[in-house]
Amino acid sequence: MERLQRLGRHLNVAATQPAAAAGALDEQVAIVTGGAGGIGAAIAHAYADAGAIVVVASRTLANLEAVAAEINARHPGRAAAIECDVTSEEQMQHLVTETVARFGRLGEGSQGGSSPQPCMHAQPLLA
Repeated sequence: MERLQRLGRHLNVAATQPAAAAGALDEQVAIVTGGAGGIGAAIAHAYADAGAIVVVASRTLANLEAVAAEINARHPGRAAAIECDVTSEEQMQHLVTETVARFGRLGEGSQGGSSPQPCMHAQPLLA
Protein backbone atom coordinates (compact mmCIF):
# COMPACT_ATOMS: atom_id res chain seq x y z
CA MET A 1 0.00 0.00 0.00
CA GLU A 2 2.79 2.42 0.88
CA ARG A 3 4.44 1.74 -2.48
CA LEU A 4 1.18 2.52 -4.28
CA GLN A 5 0.78 5.73 -2.28
CA ARG A 6 4.32 6.79 -3.24
CA LEU A 7 3.53 5.98 -6.88
CA GLY A 8 0.35 8.05 -6.64
CA ARG A 9 2.29 11.02 -5.28
CA HIS A 10 4.79 10.77 -8.12
CA LEU A 11 2.00 10.55 -10.66
CA ASN A 12 -0.08 13.35 -9.20
CA VAL A 13 -0.28 15.22 -12.48
CA ALA A 14 -2.32 18.02 -10.95
CA ALA A 15 0.56 18.83 -8.59
CA THR A 16 3.31 18.70 -11.20
CA GLN A 17 1.73 20.09 -14.36
CA PRO A 18 -0.25 23.35 -14.17
CA ALA A 19 -2.28 22.38 -17.27
CA ALA A 20 -3.88 19.58 -15.26
CA ALA A 21 -4.73 21.73 -12.25
CA ALA A 22 -8.20 21.54 -10.71
CA GLY A 23 -10.78 22.52 -13.27
CA ALA A 24 -8.51 22.09 -16.29
CA LEU A 25 -10.54 19.10 -17.50
CA ASP A 26 -13.98 20.26 -16.35
CA GLU A 27 -16.74 18.12 -17.86
CA GLN A 28 -14.38 16.18 -20.16
CA VAL A 29 -15.19 12.46 -20.26
CA ALA A 30 -12.14 10.22 -20.09
CA ILE A 31 -11.73 6.45 -20.29
CA VAL A 32 -8.77 5.13 -18.33
CA THR A 33 -7.89 1.52 -19.17
CA GLY A 34 -5.92 -0.43 -16.62
CA GLY A 35 -7.80 1.66 -14.07
CA ALA A 36 -8.19 -1.08 -11.46
CA GLY A 37 -4.91 -0.23 -9.77
CA GLY A 38 -1.37 1.10 -10.04
CA ILE A 39 -0.65 3.69 -12.70
CA GLY A 40 -4.14 3.46 -14.22
CA ALA A 41 -5.82 4.20 -10.89
CA ALA A 42 -3.43 7.10 -10.27
CA ILE A 43 -4.26 8.52 -13.72
CA ALA A 44 -7.99 8.17 -13.02
CA HIS A 45 -7.65 10.00 -9.70
CA ALA A 46 -5.58 12.78 -11.30
CA TYR A 47 -8.12 13.24 -14.11
CA ALA A 48 -10.97 13.42 -11.59
CA ASP A 49 -9.00 15.91 -9.48
CA ALA A 50 -8.65 18.03 -12.62
CA GLY A 51 -12.42 17.99 -13.15
CA ALA A 52 -12.94 15.14 -15.61
CA ILE A 53 -15.67 12.54 -15.54
CA VAL A 54 -13.72 9.27 -15.45
CA VAL A 55 -14.66 5.81 -16.69
CA VAL A 56 -12.21 3.30 -15.24
CA ALA A 57 -11.89 0.10 -17.24
CA SER A 58 -10.08 -3.16 -16.65
CA ARG A 59 -10.72 -6.89 -16.52
CA THR A 60 -11.22 -6.93 -12.72
CA LEU A 61 -14.63 -5.44 -11.93
CA ALA A 62 -14.32 -5.63 -8.12
CA ASN A 63 -11.11 -3.59 -8.18
CA LEU A 64 -12.62 -1.14 -10.69
CA GLU A 65 -15.63 -0.58 -8.48
CA ALA A 66 -13.32 0.16 -5.54
CA VAL A 67 -11.38 2.77 -7.55
CA ALA A 68 -14.61 4.35 -8.82
CA ALA A 69 -15.97 4.45 -5.24
CA GLU A 70 -12.79 6.19 -4.03
CA ILE A 71 -13.12 8.80 -6.78
CA ASN A 72 -16.85 9.26 -6.17
CA ALA A 73 -16.20 9.74 -2.45
CA ARG A 74 -14.05 12.77 -3.31
CA HIS A 75 -15.93 13.86 -6.44
CA PRO A 76 -19.56 12.61 -6.28
CA GLY A 77 -20.89 11.23 -9.54
CA ARG A 78 -17.60 11.72 -11.41
CA ALA A 79 -16.57 8.07 -11.91
CA ALA A 80 -17.96 4.85 -13.34
CA ALA A 81 -16.50 1.37 -13.64
CA ILE A 82 -16.86 -0.74 -16.76
CA GLU A 83 -15.30 -4.19 -17.05
CA CYS A 84 -13.31 -4.48 -20.28
CA ASP A 85 -10.51 -6.58 -21.78
CA VAL A 86 -8.70 -4.18 -24.11
CA THR A 87 -7.50 -7.05 -26.29
CA SER A 88 -11.13 -7.70 -27.33
CA GLU A 89 -12.49 -5.42 -30.02
CA GLU A 90 -16.04 -6.36 -29.00
CA GLN A 91 -15.41 -5.35 -25.39
CA MET A 92 -13.73 -2.10 -26.47
CA GLN A 93 -16.80 -1.33 -28.60
CA HIS A 94 -19.00 -1.95 -25.55
CA LEU A 95 -16.75 0.27 -23.39
CA VAL A 96 -17.05 3.22 -25.75
CA THR A 97 -20.75 2.69 -26.45
CA GLU A 98 -21.56 2.40 -22.73
CA THR A 99 -19.47 5.49 -21.90
CA VAL A 100 -21.28 7.57 -24.53
CA ALA A 101 -24.66 6.19 -23.39
CA ARG A 102 -23.96 7.18 -19.78
CA PHE A 103 -22.29 10.54 -20.33
CA GLY A 104 -23.34 11.62 -23.84
CA ARG A 105 -19.84 12.03 -25.19
CA LEU A 106 -16.23 10.92 -25.02
CA GLY A 107 -13.25 13.25 -24.63
CA GLU A 108 -10.36 13.33 -27.05
CA GLY A 109 -7.57 12.46 -24.63
CA SER A 110 -8.56 9.18 -23.01
CA GLN A 111 -5.58 7.33 -21.57
CA GLY A 112 -4.55 3.87 -20.57
CA GLY A 113 -2.65 2.76 -17.53
CA SER A 114 -1.82 -0.50 -19.24
CA SER A 115 -2.43 -2.27 -22.49
CA PRO A 116 -0.60 -5.22 -23.96
CA GLN A 117 -1.23 -3.82 -27.41
CA PRO A 118 -3.61 -1.35 -28.97
CA CYS A 119 -6.47 -3.23 -30.61
CA MET A 120 -8.31 -0.24 -32.02
CA HIS A 121 -8.87 3.49 -31.86
CA ALA A 122 -12.04 4.95 -30.37
CA GLN A 123 -12.68 7.42 -33.18
CA PRO A 124 -14.09 4.85 -35.65
CA LEU A 125 -16.46 3.66 -32.91
CA LEU A 126 -18.03 7.09 -32.69
CA ALA A 127 -18.70 7.40 -36.43
